[in-house]
Amino acid sequence: MIQRTTEPANAPTPDRGEHHLFLCWLMLAGLIVFALFVTWDRGWLQLMYATDSSRLCWAITIVFLLISAHAAWRIFIMSTELTRAELVRALIMNLDACALTFEHGRMHIKGDMPLPPCLVSDFIQDSAASALPSAGADSGGNLAELTEVYKHRMKNPNEIGWFASDLMIKLGLLGTVVGFIMMLASVVNVSDFDVGSMQSVLQKMSNGMGTALYTTIAGLVCSMLATIQYHMLDQAAESLIETARYLTHTRVQPLLARSNGAGHA
Repeated sequence: MIQRTTEPANAPTPDRGEHHLFLCWLMLAGLIVFALFVTWDRGWLQLMYATDSSRLCWAITIVFLLISAHAAWRIFIMSTELTRAELVRALIMNLDACALTFEHGRMHIKGDMPLPPCLVSDFIQDSAASALPSAGADSGGNLAELTEVYKHRMKNPNEIGWFASDLMIKLGLLGTVVGFIMMLASVVNVSDFDVGSMQSVLQKMSNGMGTALYTTIAGLVCSMLATIQYHMLDQAAESLIETARYLTHTRVQPLLARSNGAGHA
């Protein structure tokens, strides 16, 4: 394990290893790249972009690439937070009575070692501060409000991903409508149904149908792939919150109570 300057030298190794979430995303990205290579090699992508007269497939592709880059950055951040959360959990679970103190807004292990900086550590320290007598007697209500604040902090950057996922579906449906309009327009202007005109009509109808189908497929596939990535992010946020709440209820509060009791004694 690579040691960080902000972590103790004898810190335990996280159960899943470092950046487990980011490695899972890399596997998903590898599958997407492989699928794109196969479709490009078979000529399906070129056919889709050439057939789509509305150019909405290009718009859907650009939105997907941008939102995937955003998801990759967010997943790397959340993966780092999960790794540090495992360190905090392992440190706190191995503590003895009176080994945890809270002074000047910071949680200390054995009097001098601060908790590794991460969202879980911030949650634990904020919950300890809200439980102080000066913060009010309703510590349970304070903890519930604090949980909602941290959920919003972790999930709010993901809202753009859910918006983009919905937008790609809408663009695909818009392409469907445009394609059907093109099909109907090819029939409306026909006055003489001879062989030449029918060939032209069938060609235009084929282009309209291709536009409708390809934009629908592009919107649905890209939306599903984006949804998978942001579902991973939301699950990571829920895991961080549950870890923080579990440690606060089962370990931090009892340890602080014992430490305060020993100090008063």
